[in-house]
Amino acid sequence: MQKMQAPVFIPIDYDSWPRKDVFELFSTTRKCTFDITANITVTTLKRYSQQHGIPFSALMTYCISQVINSHPNFRTEVNADGVLGYWDILHPLYTIPTQEAERFTHVVTPYTPDPAAFTARMQQDTAQYVTATTLYPQAPLPANIFAITTLPWVAFTSISYNVYGDGNYMIPFVTVGKYQEINGQLQLPVSVQFHHATCDGFHAGVFFERLQAAIDQFVV
Repeated sequence: MQKMQAPVFIPIDYDSWPRKDVFELFSTTRKCTFDITANITVTTLKRYSQQHGIPFSALMTYCISQVINSHPNFRTEVNADGVLGYWDILHPLYTIPTQEAERFTHVVTPYTPDPAAFTARMQQDTAQYVTATTLYPQAPLPANIFAITTLPWVAFTSISYNVYGDGNYMIPFVTVGKYQEINGQLQLPVSVQFHHATCDGFHAGVFFERLQAAIDQFVV
């Protein structure tokens, strides 16, 4: 993996944090996550992809990464040392199919605000690891990552994950489905699992509004 700049984890002053009571409730006695699925209009993004020869998946990964890095609550968690804080930047860890039938692997591409640089690097990474025989060929992975998985066979209306563990994974988990034409527009289902300790319905709304705006910036 290309050497990334050392991540910066910014501690939160818990006692003065406006979200302290919410975090305390939903990280202890009412520990929970919630999933929200919404259709995103991707008509112009698909057209941009075709006209510029850039894979649609690379453009979507860029847009999602832009949104994740636009709000500190999307980058907030308790780190390996037990400290509450947020990362200065998160890089996408995404799934790709491998050459072996019915197999996939995970790839990390360093996020950069430059869409041309990011999508070019993602294409290089995808080509490099399409022959991978392990789930994490770039291991050890950096701590400052978020996950995107793709379900391109299903135009789902909802999806949820039952993750068995300590329930302390707080970074949003994104799933992208199969787009379909509805009333003349391509609609792409996107689902996000949020941890209620760090994100509320307000933040879910911010995520989807900013994702649509990020997609709409690619005009043809």
